[in-house]
Amino acid sequence: MAIPTVVGVGTAANSTTGNIVPTLPSGWAADDIHLCVVEQSAVNAFTTMSGWTLVTNCQQKVGSTATDGNIQVFWKRAAGGDTDPTVTGTANHTSARIIGIRGCITSGNPWDVTNGGTDATADTSVVVTGNTTTVADCLVVIFVGTGTDVASTTEISGFANSDLGSVTERMDNWTSDGNGGGFGCATGTKATTGSYGNTTATLVNSANKAYCTIALKPATSTVKQLAALGVG
Repeated sequence: MAIPTVVGVGTAANSTTGNIVPTLPSGWAADDIHLCVVEQSAVNAFTTMSGWTLVTNCQQKVGSTATDGNIQVFWKRAAGGDTDPTVTGTANHTSARIIGIRGCITSGNPWDVTNGGTDATADTSVVVTGNTTTVADCLVVIFVGTGTDVASTTEISGFANSDLGSVTERMDNWTSDGNGGGFGCATGTKATTGSYGNTTATLVNSANKAYCTIALKPATSTVKQLAALGVG
């Protein structure tokens, strides 16, 4: 099996009150897995995405004030004819961005394990709780959201996890629309089955945080499928 790979990241979208349309990654193909992260004002109820499904454990909110961190991640398996999706806007602000992953299983939920949580301490230290995979060759996708009121693409940095390979930042998008907020994203590889510890990063501005991780399963090769059946 091969670890799934990142196809690309679409263009971020944000608005104070209206619906938004984040773009699909360039070069996407059928059976790619698209993950759309959404951040909005924590004073509002969570938004929705028609035709997309919320990832298990990936709807997290610290509280309900303007500065509270929140995050949710939706997924969709790409199919021919797909177009850029609409994220329903909420009062104050909504922002979103899509990452595309290739090489995942082509039916059912694409993840092996997911988890999420919050950190109510307002500081610059990000600690995202790890998890334990049950299959080898996963791609782990990590999301972090805060309610920081700043227009920036350099709000988060230094993603690190010694249990994952090739840890790479993929998103860093904060907006000052309304009361402001944003999200960061990183990926890392998990070649062997087992636990991966906490992922750390650093914020520019102190904030409480909401986070989640998604360990995406690889496609099973024909050879391995036949071997499992005792063929060959």
